[in-house]
Amino acid sequence: MKRFFAIAAALLICTLGTVGCAKKAKETGNKIVSNAQSYLKSETGFDGDVSKAADKAVSYIQEELGLNNSSNMVLEGTWEEPEDYIDDWTWFFDGSNGCKLSSVQYKTAANGTYSVDETEGTVLIMLDQWEQPIKFTYTLKQTLSETTLKLSSDDQGYSLTKKR
Repeated sequence: MKRFFAIAAALLICTLGTVGCAKKAKETGNKIVSNAQSYLKSETGFDGDVSKAADKAVSYIQEELGLNNSSNMVLEGTWEEPEDYIDDWTWFFDGSNGCKLSSVQYKTAANGTYSVDETEGTVLIMLDQWEQPIKFTYTLKQTLSETTLKLSSDDQGYSLTKKR
């Protein structure tokens, strides 16, 4: 019987604690949302609900990654092969159809042009040293720590990481 009362008391305490916890969780959640909205307003001037802010954040991220339907900006930036690769190719895309490929290891650098077809996920690159342009399929991948780019064609392929 003693054991029964001990279990019942424990259940009652847990139940009352859960009700209190649920109330506290709701209060904390409301504070988090309120603080997020205040922060957004002070930092960005945005005065609205968090879901609209999230949409704006997605737009901002897409713009930063060059994924904002501006075909010249898709690849914009400097891209390098990972440190553990044998080669040291570095690509630079200027965001307005100009590009450069360089390698310290091979003591080479070449200027060229590029055009992006976002619908097909391809980029046509023509370097000064090439006889004809090469069409690459590109794949962009974003994680919290890095942005990677794969360029692949029948003849060549590059795995690159965006330089910060």
